[in-house]
Amino acid sequence: MTSAVPLVAGGILVVGFFAACLRWERQGRSELAVVTILAVLVADVVLYAETSSASLVSVMQPRLGGQGLRLVQLAVLVALAARFLVQGIPRRWVRSTPLWLGFFVWVAASGVVGYLQGHTPPLILRQAMIIPMIGGGMLLIGGVQARQYVQSVALRRLFGGAAVAASLLLIVDTFGSTLTTNAIPGLPVQSFGLYGADAGTVFAGLGMVGLAIGLYSPKGSRDRALWLVPGVVLMLSLFATSQRAARLGLFVGCVILAVAALTAVGRQRFLFNRRAFLLGALGTLGVVLGIAFVAAAVNPWEHTENRTSATPDFKNPFAATSREGSILSRYHQWDVARDQILAAPFMGGGLGGTARHFEEGSKEVVESDIFHNIGLDLLSRLGLVGFLLAVGAVVALSLETIDVWRRDQDNLVAALAIGGLATTGGILAKGMVESVFEKDRLAVLIGVGLGFMVSAVLTHHSTRQAALENRG
Repeated sequence: MTSAVPLVAGGILVVGFFAACLRWERQGRSELAVVTILAVLVADVVLYAETSSASLVSVMQPRLGGQGLRLVQLAVLVALAARFLVQGIPRRWVRSTPLWLGFFVWVAASGVVGYLQGHTPPLILRQAMIIPMIGGGMLLIGGVQARQYVQSVALRRLFGGAAVAASLLLIVDTFGSTLTTNAIPGLPVQSFGLYGADAGTVFAGLGMVGLAIGLYSPKGSRDRALWLVPGVVLMLSLFATSQRAARLGLFVGCVILAVAALTAVGRQRFLFNRRAFLLGALGTLGVVLGIAFVAAAVNPWEHTENRTSATPDFKNPFAATSREGSILSRYHQWDVARDQILAAPFMGGGLGGTARHFEEGSKEVVESDIFHNIGLDLLSRLGLVGFLLAVGAVVALSLETIDVWRRDQDNLVAALAIGGLATTGGILAKGMVESVFEKDRLAVLIGVGLGFMVSAVLTHHSTRQAALENRG
């Protein structure tokens, strides 16, 4: 009976969400479906920090036919189905669409190849989920006008709520207080209060979008602060996790935003009140110095006196990770990956393949279906053909996005474009040292970043087309 509760509750939520999506699509408020999906994504990373929680059966992850699917994944598929029912097949496409279609078709064909080679079906399905999560996310999110996002009160409030959740999670995690309970029917909680690496990546990715929209909002507008503050908080909260890959992603995303801001176009778009900017900078500096002073005075990370088993363990959220041998283990995996790639360099070995490598931390040989590098993952599964399709699609869409940044007359549409590019660039950079396609929530985030880019590009094209028609 207990195991049926998550399935029934999840089914009710999915049906209700589908009905809401149909109504929103008919009302022309498609962005509300995307806001809801982002809310579910935020709730997921807040409730379930650890990767071990993937084995839990809950409302957030009901199990169908023995296969666990996260509620956020089902939400993407349901919203996409509602979109097709109401609006039909999309009529507007980005120029890079043929490359994306070629890539996803190749992934599907590689799934068939993996099955014929006897690879484990659950692993094949797990790796093939990038088709609905990334491709479906691009279709769903990209099919909404960019102006609906940047003018959405619901999206702005979601960012504010996510910032509050991230701040509370940072505080609770710093003081080492977590909760594990099965008291809530259908929603078992495991290590609630722990700030996981997925949470850091999701919060930072959303923060980059919020920061971009805030920076280029109209001068003196109240909305600017309501985008900026949550964006900065979401990005800084990432330091609660010590995962180096997540920090690498944040760094790369910030570089993209900084380069865009320093270009001639960026300087022209960036209008601000100098007095308000100075006061904000001084206020931020004051908060940072205040936190540093309190940390130095209390020093919870070094305090060990009068400690009892009931005393929470404090930890420094800004400390580097101490995972023993993780870098050497990566090198072992990459050596094995090269041998596997050379065995089928052009067509790949298909989805669902595994390889054995030596893990330094546990001092044992382990078998895994990932290589902690998305380039090697793609080359081993899809071969050079699939890899080039993926790289070509990302590069082509990125160039289209940069064109929007350079040419669009609407600062907020351009901001959404560059924010989506920063989010996507950050998570792909993380993917160079951490496999992200198989992490359900991060695959959804990739679809979100790419979807915002597609939305900005299509909005830019439709605006230019309308202008040309008016001139004619």
